[in-house]
Amino acid sequence: MLLKKNNHLLPRLIIKNWQDKGGKIYSKNNNDYSEISYLDFSSKYYYSLGLKDDNLENRISKFEARIGNVIKKIKESSKAVLLTGKELELLKLFCVLSACRQHNTSPVILNDESGIYSNNNYILGVPLVKTQRKAVDATSKIIDEFERINTLPNDSMFENWSPAMNSNTTNSLLALGQHLSIIKSSSNNIMISDICAIIECTMDSDYLYTYVPISPCIALLLVKSEYYQTREDFESTKERFGRKYGNGNKDPFISTIFQNDESALLNNSYRRKLLVTNVPSEIDVPRYNSAFLSIHECDKTIFEMFNSIVYEDGKKIVYCSENDLELSRRKLQDRYISWDVG
Repeated sequence: MLLKKNNHLLPRLIIKNWQDKGGKIYSKNNNDYSEISYLDFSSKYYYSLGLKDDNLENRISKFEARIGNVIKKIKESSKAVLLTGKELELLKLFCVLSACRQHNTSPVILNDESGIYSNNNYILGVPLVKTQRKAVDATSKIIDEFERINTLPNDSMFENWSPAMNSNTTNSLLALGQHLSIIKSSSNNIMISDICAIIECTMDSDYLYTYVPISPCIALLLVKSEYYQTREDFESTKERFGRKYGNGNKDPFISTIFQNDESALLNNSYRRKLLVTNVPSEIDVPRYNSAFLSIHECDKTIFEMFNSIVYEDGKKIVYCSENDLELSRRKLQDRYISWDVG
């Protein structure tokens, strides 16, 4: 059997969602436009560090085939999607894989004159991988976790919060203390590039979430639950950050990108209250073997900000609308922290 020498850093199952909507590629280096092809966003023997070996690539392919069915459920849903606990945990792990399988993930904050901001200065959260070797090491660990979880019974119980030292938990420690949110756009204006994911932290290096686009109108968010598990947690965090970093006043928002709609980051999973009503009711789901996930529609300006990062840091930009491509050329100024000396 022929070796798979072309390793995709951005999965074909994701790229195809743009291809199916007539998406095209703009190359910043060549200043030209082209159709999407099979070899786009691939690198020869990336996952074997240049050696002629496709073992890890084949293991990744099995994960992608499994997660493809879950993503199909999301694409076919409008307001909410019912997933098993196992599917939820695999989807969370897919977000970690999307950010760590290559060294192209971008932070929201790109430059800080003060030197206070520092990526990866956190314990719980998706790490920002910066070298190919670290990406391959991380990917191998992620696939180990996929293979473990995939063998569990389909009705296995999971928890949104799992103690870090609890070795008996079914949850993956790689997504510890994080929940999943699904956001969508009313149009096909989401863009991707060789920047496959985006991580936002606060200026004080508090990890917030990882953004992973999966189609021209849908994206996943892997969110730090300590800050966004409930509305109460969110309001408490704003007060605590205000006391810790500001002048004692409650912070108006935590996320720069979502400052006008941080409800998108809240844990929107819920269970149906049986024998009470046919309408789903939002309740806390600490343990679950299945749950509904609300699909939150966001204003297009949020995706325009993400697109700006995708364009600025990427080399090959995938888009559906020329207008969206043009808008993405404008730099997001919140990425550059400056201090005026008066």
